[in-house]
Amino acid sequence: EFLKYSSQQTSNIYGYEHDLDRRKYLKKTNISQIYELNEYHDFFDYIFLFHVLEHMHNPFEELKNLKKTLKKKGKLIIEVPNSKDFLLELPELKSFKKFTFWSDHLILFNEKFLKKFLIKVGFKKIKISHLQRYNFSNHLGWFILNKPGGHEILKKFSNKKINTDYEKFLKITKQTDTLIATIEN
Repeated sequence: EFLKYSSQQTSNIYGYEHDLDRRKYLKKTNISQIYELNEYHDFFDYIFLFHVLEHMHNPFEELKNLKKTLKKKGKLIIEVPNSKDFLLELPELKSFKKFTFWSDHLILFNEKFLKKFLIKVGFKKIKISHLQRYNFSNHLGWFILNKPGGHEILKKFSNKKINTDYEKFLKITKQTDTLIATIEN
C-alpha cells in the first residue's frame, strides 16, 4: 500500500520482494520490480523497510547490499518491532508473547542492538526513535481479553488525552512497540 500511495507522488518507485505471492501482487500494479540489487549501485535516494528487517533470513548481508544501492546522502528508513515493548516486558502476558513471536519474526531488536547492528553493517549517521502504533485501548485489550483488537473493542475506555499521555510514557520509558531507524548513507 505504501508503494501504491508513493507511486501517486512520483514515477520513480521500485519494489523489491522475496515473497512470490507478493511479487504477483506487484505485477498487477504499475510499480517496477527489482529482482537483483547489484544492478542498482548508487541508485536510490530513499529505501524504506517497514516491518521487513525482522523477517530477513540474512539481514546483515541484505543491508550491506541495500547500502550499496543508496546514493551518497541517500536515506534508509527502517521500522521494526521493539523487543522492549511494554507488553513484552510483562511476564504474565504470555498470549501477547505468543502473538509477537510467531514463526516469521526471526529476530527482534531493541534500540541498542539495532544501532550496533547498523554500525556493524557500515552505517555511520543513525538516528533511532520510538513510535507507539497501538493505543491504550489496545493494551487494555491484552490485559482484559488476552487478544488483539482492544483498540476497537474497548475504545470507549480511552480518549485522545489518555492515548497521548500513554504514548508519551512509553516513549520516555523506551517501551514503545516500534523502533524507527533513520540512516543517512
